[in-house]
Amino acid sequence: NIGRRQGVTEGTVAVIDGDRLVGRVAPDVAALSSVLIPVGTMGDAYGRDLRARILPAGDENAGADTGVSIRLEPIGGGDLAGLLERGSDIKVGDFVRLGADPAWKPTAWGMLIGRVIGIEQVRQQPLRERIVVERAVDPARLPSVTLKLERSPAESGAARATAEEGGMR
Repeated sequence: NIGRRQGVTEGTVAVIDGDRLVGRVAPDVAALSSVLIPVGTMGDAYGRDLRARILPAGDENAGADTGVSIRLEPIGGGDLAGLLERGSDIKVGDFVRLGADPAWKPTAWGMLIGRVIGIEQVRQQPLRERIVVERAVDPARLPSVTLKLERSPAESGAARATAEEGGMR
């Protein structure tokens, strides 16, 4: 069980495989448990207007301050979308990472959100194209996540919460 007693707070970042962004912890963290809000969840205030960066597929390890800037919003099914100027040179398969978004804790900046799966024309705005992004991970299929706790250097470390332990709901 992972909660307030272990240093979990509202907005604590959840990842898998080191840098794949899963989501963040919801408000009202209990002493021994917490609730995860997956990135791309409809109706999540933190998920609207997500500041991200698109990186070429061969440059997936670049950080939060490189690539093409885009603002993404959930569109359902865990996918996200945003608008860019036409001719932005974005390609299907390019990586999308969280930018320096003030709505997220800095421990999330630069984490992998997903990949571009579609580029669509926008009839109402002919000089723009709609970029569709698929999440890198499906939170419903994860048995556990790693929480990136913000602690002093003396207390450094990450907490793991497993579904079997009931640590995350």
